[in-house]
Amino acid sequence: ESSAVRCIDLDDLKSARTVVGGDGTSTNLFSYGDVDGVGIEAKLQHPVGLDYIDPLKKVLLLDSYNHKIKLCDPEANNIETILGDGVGGLKDGSGLKCQFMEPTDSC
Repeated sequence: ESSAVRCIDLDDLKSARTVVGGDGTSTNLFSYGDVDGVGIEAKLQHPVGLDYIDPLKKVLLLDSYNHKIKLCDPEANNIETILGDGVGGLKDGSGLKCQFMEPTDSC
């Protein structure tokens, strides 16, 4: 519930790191928002529905309470909004002109 995206090292399964969001404190549940950016400067609100896009080496992330879909680069520790205008709704459109209502999963 810290609104952070964390990465597990799949080579050894013994380490993890924060990619984006949160504030570096696991007990702070109030470090949320809607800011694209790098590391803990980026803010999310209830990120769910992660999908790895292998050809891009990026993660599709549903930023549920911000009503947006974002693309996360785990190597650059960066996240950016690619779909949704941030207003909850079901409006068709492209890019930042469409709307989602608390998206939680993708297919």
